[in-house]
Amino acid sequence: LAIDDVSITLFGGVQNPTITPAAVNMSGTYTVTVSTKAGCTAQAQTTLTVSAPSSSTLDSAVCSNNFPFTWNGHEFTGAASGVVVHFTNAAGCDSAVTMNVTSVVCNSFLNVKAFVQGYYDSVAHTMLSVWNNQHGSGSMSDVDSVTIQLHHSSTYAVEHTVMAMLHTDGTMSVTLPPITGSYYIGIKAKGVIETWSSDPVVFTAGGTTTYDFSDSATKALGGNMTLVESGVWAVYSGDVNGDGNIDVSDYADWETDYLSDDNFYGYRASDLNGDGNVDPTDYATWELNYGNLVSAYIY
Repeated sequence: LAIDDVSITLFGGVQNPTITPAAVNMSGTYTVTVSTKAGCTAQAQTTLTVSAPSSSTLDSAVCSNNFPFTWNGHEFTGAASGVVVHFTNAAGCDSAVTMNVTSVVCNSFLNVKAFVQGYYDSVAHTMLSVWNNQHGSGSMSDVDSVTIQLHHSSTYAVEHTVMAMLHTDGTMSVTLPPITGSYYIGIKAKGVIETWSSDPVVFTAGGTTTYDFSDSATKALGGNMTLVESGVWAVYSGDVNGDGNIDVSDYADWETDYLSDDNFYGYRASDLNGDGNVDPTDYATWELNYGNLVSAYIY
């Protein structure tokens, strides 16, 4: 069905005439009627598709560390508003997109893997559910609360401190403020020797940094870890008072808890194997590392 008719009259017997464009701006099927001065006519149908340009607005938030930011070939070096970007749409016509780009500060993320010597079960290849053992409740995948500190790469000063829950598989994840630069990663927890990464680790604002202490002794500053099974390294247990040394003062704290009237049960640094009790098995861990003169190797 024709949505419109176009009539054209030819004069002078012109062969293959050029037909003046008709004023048509709608898609549809048109009937073209051609007539001569003598009254002869001919008709033909044609289907016309009219394509149109398009326009839209796009609001985009970009992490400040991701500039310069490129979208469809157009580069943004920072926040911008009302920037019109042209490209060809699917119909082959012009598409105008008005871009509003805002710069946002993005957090940094850190994933750390580390095992604790006294808590590690070399048969299960994982750590005990220490948090549940010592508190009597909580997730069976939780081990202990760990302090993660980021130290300046040259002054070694503490720049950032955050708490993380260590899981039985050695993993812990934290969210940090936007950080760009290189830092030593230090981990501290009750009953263990403070341990740092062997070298400064790169962080970027909006990015995720991953560091695994467990796969090599060289991942710790000074190689200050112990082998708990083939290919698996752990931070030392035995620093009960947290002074950076495994010595007789730690033994004194262990003995006090062991001989206490409350049955030496609960959340205690002297429970070095994480079974929920302070007993001779914890002493054995302390004695081993005391005999090896273990102490913290940090700057």
